[in-house]
Amino acid sequence: YGQLVGQKASELQSFIGMLARKKVNINYHSWKQVPNEVKNMIWESVNVSNMKLSYVMHFFLFCYLYT
Repeated sequence: YGQLVGQKASELQSFIGMLARKKVNINYHSWKQVPNEVKNMIWESVNVSNMKLSYVMHFFLFCYLYT
């Protein structure tokens, strides 16, 4: 429920995981503690990447980053 499936979903998850490992300090115990500036940087990185994401995937990513 509420999870994307398929090849593009796997690519998106891998890409987000790579960004999180590179951009988010390991000292945060919860995603909610990560400053919005960092989440915005990840959001922008996904938006300018060459990944062709559907509107639905953008919506799920936005919800994941900001909730």
